[in-house]
Amino acid sequence: MEQKMYKTKEDKPKGNVHDTAIRGVLMNKTALAIFLNQEINFKEKITPQEIEYINTRFVTSKQKDRESDVIIKLKEHKVFIIIEHQSLIDYSMPYRTEEYTFEMLRQIVDKEKMHNKSYEYPSIITIVLYTGTRRWNAKRSIEIKDCIKDFKNKIGKHIVIDTSYYSDDELIKREGTVSKVIILDRLNKRKIIYNINEIILKIYKTLKNEEEKEIVENYIRSSLTELINNAQLDEVIKNINKEEGGENSMLRQTIIEMIEDGKREGELKGRREGRQEGNESGISQVAINMLKEKCDKKTIQKYTGLSYAKIAKLEKSLQSA
Repeated sequence: MEQKMYKTKEDKPKGNVHDTAIRGVLMNKTALAIFLNQEINFKEKITPQEIEYINTRFVTSKQKDRESDVIIKLKEHKVFIIIEHQSLIDYSMPYRTEEYTFEMLRQIVDKEKMHNKSYEYPSIITIVLYTGTRRWNAKRSIEIKDCIKDFKNKIGKHIVIDTSYYSDDELIKREGTVSKVIILDRLNKRKIIYNINEIILKIYKTLKNEEEKEIVENYIRSSLTELINNAQLDEVIKNINKEEGGENSMLRQTIIEMIEDGKREGELKGRREGRQEGNESGISQVAINMLKEKCDKKTIQKYTGLSYAKIAKLEKSLQSA
């Protein structure tokens, strides 16, 4: 029998587009099973067939502005898994975990049978999928200070999958689509556009079937809207299928357009804050991102049009920061 979690239209939280896109990938049973088996040492490997989605958005009655991303039940087991996607470190996670667990127990426990000695309570596991750039340093449980000898009590315990430990190359080599989407998510957060064509080509060469291609394409369409529009994505995919791409691809034109958009954004920002240098801030930020990614100055000049002296000045400011 399918479990129904607390949810009303009024309680529906406003998640950002990137979190929603990640959730969409996790809603593929095959992709999710592969990823969980890679990251967690289950006694037995999870298969896509035993995954049952309970609700894509579980909102507690107390915290209506917060949501868990995915809840699954393992069929034939009394095991529920909450998967919480975090792109930023949240130091309140142990509290949130405890709240989710209690709220789920309140709704799924059999109120009549629980009074029987033989009643077996369901197990609830919370997994935090963290896709930020810094190492996750929040507590993974709350330790209750003991006043009783030899008594330890921890609440809010959860598993953290910290993807910041993986390089892009390591993620590309991993099986499944979740790791590939994490790479694209990183690009999106950093607004890195200069080498996105190359990265997408690398990712597509590792995809095994049409289902995996569809998952990646859907993520790009729903999340990378600031870097690629649908028409440009269609062109990229066409080039990938033809083993083409490169200098004359439409995606390269997208890069140029994004730099111009950045320049216009900088002009607006400069006017709002009364600064004359605003008209260069957008394109300078693109150059800074490229310097952080260890691009050579010749490449940066090619894509930004900035002078060598300007790029060197930006590099010096990064080193002294």
